[in-house]
Amino acid sequence: MFHSYRAVYQVAAPKETVASVINSNIESIPKVVNDGMTEDRSRNSIIVNARFYTASCKWLDTGRFEMVDTRGGETLILAYAESTNFCCSWCPSCIRSCFACCNFDDWGKNEAHIDDTVALLAQQGGATKLMGARGGDLDDLLSAVSSSDGVYTFSDSSDAVPDYGSTSQ
Repeated sequence: MFHSYRAVYQVAAPKETVASVINSNIESIPKVVNDGMTEDRSRNSIIVNARFYTASCKWLDTGRFEMVDTRGGETLILAYAESTNFCCSWCPSCIRSCFACCNFDDWGKNEAHIDDTVALLAQQGGATKLMGARGGDLDDLLSAVSSSDGVYTFSDSSDAVPDYGSTSQ
């Protein structure tokens, strides 16, 4: 999908610290509303949700930042941002719903939302490493990340807890 963007970052800090920094500082980014932090015990992760507004076009984008521990004591940030619709947010829902299934280009806005959010960690003295990024499907991204350097093994089975840890090869 053209109107979404995913990225995986590696951070040398515990997930609780990373989530706390993002959660407490995300509203310092202009036109961002923090939708709160939740814990997903089934995936052993912490999730921070946010809404991003583009004032000139009245667009609404959403972001989800999931922090997961690795076996090496580091954290992976599974970041996802998407535009909610082709139409402006002030457009009546009866018209917006007609365009809900249309693919459209976000002109790089969702990538910028993720980059701005992860930059908060650098401002606090944390180091991040981009493991992979692309628009579209999470499975494709996780496959690219795991095959690119062979360090991480990903599993996305609905009946099992994903293994985001490092493996020796």
